[in-house]
Amino acid sequence: MLAVTWPGMLLSLIPIVFVEAWILKSRLPLDTRGSLRLALLANLASTIVGIPIAWLLSLALEMVVSGGGKAMGMATPWRKFFAVTIQAPWLVPYGSELYWMVPAAALALLPAYFLASWLMEYKIMQALLPKNPGSMVRRAAFSANLGSYAILAVVTACWLGISLSKGKPPDGTSWSRSQTAQRIRVEFRNPTPRPWTVEIRIGAEECAANPVVHTQEIMGSAGWALSDFAEINQRVCYRARETGANPDSWGDWRILNRTAPPHKTDEAYQVTIP
Repeated sequence: MLAVTWPGMLLSLIPIVFVEAWILKSRLPLDTRGSLRLALLANLASTIVGIPIAWLLSLALEMVVSGGGKAMGMATPWRKFFAVTIQAPWLVPYGSELYWMVPAAALALLPAYFLASWLMEYKIMQALLPKNPGSMVRRAAFSANLGSYAILAVVTACWLGISLSKGKPPDGTSWSRSQTAQRIRVEFRNPTPRPWTVEIRIGAEECAANPVVHTQEIMGSAGWALSDFAEINQRVCYRARETGANPDSWGDWRILNRTAPPHKTDEAYQVTIP
C-alpha cells in the first residue's frame, strides 16, 4: 500500500502546505511567508521520512498479528475488516475485492500516518522556532495535521464510497487480454485447523517442469485467490504440504480440471486442500 498512498501524499503536498500554513499562522507568531516556509519544510520531512517509517512499523505489526501476513479469507465481516485494517500495509490480493479494499486500506492507514507526521513535524518546527514554547509549537503542529488529515480522510472516504457505489467491476474489465490469453483464478480452501502451504505452477510442460507462479500459506478456512495469465493449452498444477513439515513432504501434483470452454477468457475455480 505504500506504493499507493505515498505518491498520493506527494501529489497532495502543495494543497496540504497551504492548509497547514493557514492554521500555523493563526497559532504561532508568524507572517504568511514564515508559515508557508515552516509548513513546507515540516511536510517535506514527514512525507519523505515520516510516512515510510509509519508504513514500516505498521507492516511489522501486521506480520506479528497475522503470523507473517497469512490470508484469512473474506468469509465473514470480521475477516473483511481485518484484511483492510491490520493487513492494510500489505494487502492480501483478494482479486475481485480490491476495488474497495484499496481505498479502505488507504483510509485505515491514515491514523498511523497522522501520528508520524505530527511527531516529525513538531520536532522540525521546534528546531526552526527555538524561541517559542514547546507546548505552543506542539499544539500548533497537532492542529495543522488534524486539519490536513481531516481533508485527506474525507477525500479517501469519498473514493471508497464511489468504489462501493459502482460495485464489483464486471469480470475482465480491468484485465489486459489477447485472443489466446486466459485469466485463471483459483481459490484454495483449507478446512483443517492446521496451516497448509500450496504451490501453484502453470505451463505447457509436465507439472514439475513448469515455473512456480505462487506459493501461499493457507490458514484454517482461509481462501486465497490466484490470478495469472495462461495460454489456452497450458495446465494449472498445484500441490500442498503441511506448513513446517519436511520440505520433501509435498503431496502429489494435481492438475486442475479446467471446464471453461475455449472461447471463455476468464476462469474461476475452488479447490479444497489437503
